[in-house]
Amino acid sequence: MTRWKYAALITFVLGSVGVSYLLRSTKTSPAAAPAVPKSLGCRFAVGDTLAYKLHTSSSASGAAAGPGGSLQLDAMMWWKVLAQKGGGWVVAGSLQAVRMSGGAEADSASTAQLTDPFVFSVGTDCRFSDPSFLPTTEASTRRKLEGLLRSTEFVFSSRPQWTWVHRQSDLLGTYDASYSLYPSDVSPLSVRKQRDRYTAMRMPELGSRLGGTPNAEVLSSQAVAVVDEQGKWLRAIQERAELKISLGDKVLSQVSTLLSVARTAEGTAPALLATVDPTRFRKDFAEAPLSTSALPPAPEPSLAGQSLDAVLIDFQQGIGKTKDGAFRSAQRLASYLSVHPEAIATLLQQIRSGAIDPKLHSLLFLALERTGTLAAEKALGAAMADRGMTTQNRMRAAAALQDIPRPTEGTAKTLMDQARQQGSADDVQVSRSALLALGALSHRTIDRQPEVTALARSELRSHLQSAQSPEEVRTVLAAMGNAGDKELVVELGKYRQADSEQVRASAADAYRRVDRATMEPELRDWLGKEESGRVRSAIASSLVERLREDHAAASAETVAIAATRLSSESDPRARGALIELLGTAAASDAKAKQALVEQFPRETVVELKVLIGRFVSGEELNRT
Repeated sequence: MTRWKYAALITFVLGSVGVSYLLRSTKTSPAAAPAVPKSLGCRFAVGDTLAYKLHTSSSASGAAAGPGGSLQLDAMMWWKVLAQKGGGWVVAGSLQAVRMSGGAEADSASTAQLTDPFVFSVGTDCRFSDPSFLPTTEASTRRKLEGLLRSTEFVFSSRPQWTWVHRQSDLLGTYDASYSLYPSDVSPLSVRKQRDRYTAMRMPELGSRLGGTPNAEVLSSQAVAVVDEQGKWLRAIQERAELKISLGDKVLSQVSTLLSVARTAEGTAPALLATVDPTRFRKDFAEAPLSTSALPPAPEPSLAGQSLDAVLIDFQQGIGKTKDGAFRSAQRLASYLSVHPEAIATLLQQIRSGAIDPKLHSLLFLALERTGTLAAEKALGAAMADRGMTTQNRMRAAAALQDIPRPTEGTAKTLMDQARQQGSADDVQVSRSALLALGALSHRTIDRQPEVTALARSELRSHLQSAQSPEEVRTVLAAMGNAGDKELVVELGKYRQADSEQVRASAADAYRRVDRATMEPELRDWLGKEESGRVRSAIASSLVERLREDHAAASAETVAIAATRLSSESDPRARGALIELLGTAAASDAKAKQALVEQFPRETVVELKVLIGRFVSGEELNRT
């Protein structure tokens, strides 16, 4: 995802709500309030149907805002409770009457795709989990729908209390949220929520493009919600938030968001919710239908005989025809370009001049990526080096080269040449993108084309040796992380002693794709010796990511070190990562479970107690 598209997406990730009378009528002192309810949370019945008026808006400024820096969305959000599941419920959701304005993605195709149904679970504490989608729902639509859902999440305490803290997740990452109850003029009980800080980021795609993991800083956050008296979630929410996204010292974007949700009795539930089959919905599919390396099929004779202008009209018209219309259109254009190499230069010239709507550029570069011909590959290399192209499109070209269907040593050399280029700040940004793409290309070829991986490996080592600043080192380490090459572990190990915590954390993150047999012993040894809580958190998180990818549990040796660390860990972020690491083995390793049980009574952060509860039953915890 390029930076300007990321800025436009933030409105679906953050929550901000607009029922203004709530803020005007708050009473902040609990002294005069009624007793806290004994049971505060969600209580649904199968068949419950709920409707909410939804409004979101965002505005972005800064280097990553680009075109489409503002976006508004209005819709009716419907819920239907399908079944009970454990201590919670399975809910089907759908957005209807969707209207979007502003922004680079506010087109009819994007609007239509947002009406795809989705399924999620709601716990008795009102926490949302397991958002799932139909296989035909496009990756970008899935991200937006999950972002909207996460933005409205309020998590309640299982104990009667006026204030509590929970650790929650959205598409940006993991953040701490503080809650407090208070009486108001419009409801016996309302709840205030404030995002305190982001403790970990979940932006791997953006990070791989920019050379490191961006950081999110909460500049301001204020949310108020009215609790439903019968436990049917909430009656209204209002939140305003301002967030700054930065990479090192560079501010990528500053985003202001507003979201409002209000229960309504208007309208009729969409018929599709009555026929939703949860077994058809998935949460574990690939990012996009065209993520495979298959070449495009031969174009239909009627398509092959058309001019480029006619094909581009066909391309644009096809985007909104079906739920996967955007990817089908890219595939059709790719098939045309595969037999019309002369049209590629014309297409790039139209992109360069602005003759084609910038909203379509990302999809056009996807089509060039999927074309699979040498002519397309050379054209992408030329576009990456072309200073007449926008920086975003040059970065798109680099990203496309890492994923072309038939990479060769020539592909690697094209990225290497660009990665060595210096010049303006924009040139440096593109060169970093090329280096990150080289790492990702190396990962694709590591088994089938070892000669390409060897070439990339040598280049990454050279860049690491010549890196001057901590930021340059972190970029190379991020590229090595993309590569996941165990032959580079020696180089990564040298940065375990780096003076900069950021560099050490980047080195720990770079182990995440290395095979488990190689990386687990390295990281557990480092975990036992590292003095920084921030870096310990990165080490444990890399281990957790690898173990989850392999559907494996931490080894007994790793459990022993993690358990020892957890008992004395002072950094809440590191404790959270260690709890998750031990959690991978809690079902099969008695020592891992015991370490979590012993941590529970001494844990001071409420949401980490809740996290322990994911891996250990309440009965076992109550024995402590």
